[in-house]
Amino acid sequence: MLLAAAIACLLQEQAVESTHYRLTFYGGFSEAPEYVDLAEALHEKLRAHFGAEPREKGKLEIRFWTTADDYKAGGRADGVPADRLQAGGVYWTGTRRAYFWRQPTPYSTRHLFLHELTHQFHFLAVMNNEARGPGWYHEGIAEYFAYHRWDGKKLETGLHDVVALEERVPHVVEAARAGRLDYAGLVRGTTPSDYGTSWALVHYLRSTPGFKAIEPKLWKSGADASKLLLAPNAEAASDAAAKYLAALRPTWKIQYVDWDQRGSDIVGRSDTTASITTRWDCTSVEATVAPAKGRASIELRIAGGATFALSVAGGKATFGAASVDAGAKPRLRLEVTGGRVRALVDGNEIGTADGGKPAIAALVVAGGRAVFSDVKVADR
Repeated sequence: MLLAAAIACLLQEQAVESTHYRLTFYGGFSEAPEYVDLAEALHEKLRAHFGAEPREKGKLEIRFWTTADDYKAGGRADGVPADRLQAGGVYWTGTRRAYFWRQPTPYSTRHLFLHELTHQFHFLAVMNNEARGPGWYHEGIAEYFAYHRWDGKKLETGLHDVVALEERVPHVVEAARAGRLDYAGLVRGTTPSDYGTSWALVHYLRSTPGFKAIEPKLWKSGADASKLLLAPNAEAASDAAAKYLAALRPTWKIQYVDWDQRGSDIVGRSDTTASITTRWDCTSVEATVAPAKGRASIELRIAGGATFALSVAGGKATFGAASVDAGAKPRLRLEVTGGRVRALVDGNEIGTADGGKPAIAALVVAGGRAVFSDVKVADR
């Protein structure tokens, strides 16, 4: 069965190339040209970070499938062990290729792509294609470059405040705030690491002035991470890491997919309803909203109380019973002022309502697609 699937995939093989990469894909992948552009943008950042680049004779190879079953069949046909194909992607040292398949959201797919390409570059540029040094560093540096913003041309990496389906960063931040992050144990390897804690170690260490000189030592066999990162005072190092991570503040939580981050824009789409909410109370939310179709809204949701929605659809902006003509990209704003909620469109008030107290903010799309630009949320 797996062999038949692999043969079927081979019959659909297509490829796109760039200066440093060849992306081979099986089945539909209309985004392939953009993905090699993304790969090149990452390559530039990784070359600057590692101070080296892979010395491969040909282009770096990437394989993509649209489904998990095809990915597993194709990977096995390419010689990747079955137990290495259980996640969304893998870099396999035996073939020097990165493999991945389409994830639930565009952001998740790009995140995985950047993660595996970082492994590929890291192993081929400075590791002699060997898994040496701390495992948390391997995964942490891949996650560091995977948390990103990409608008099709510009790539930003090393971020913590993005619209991501995965809850790894918020969970680590919560653990740091609650005193549950065992930094010293993670560095020593006595506490098991996962993607989130591995990201946390690297994200914190990258913020410290001395890590740039220390990092290359983690690329070597027998690297003593404890001596390099915890001496002379492990307790002080742990306290500093916890303080740094606890101060991070991810903004958005995806409630219903599908959401993407395109540069600074937040994009939502749904045949029914999709929403994201803030993780903390706020007193205002505003955004320039461009719905392609359907209805888009910004909302303030009071716990145990009402939801105040300022919506736009069909050239009209609506708040409760009030409705006004709106431009193609109106600026919508809800704010809590003096015990009231005010709704403004392009700076003009169109209605007020009782219930003014700090609330969770939300961006919502119903039956279509919308782009929220220059989104601003104010604390209580």
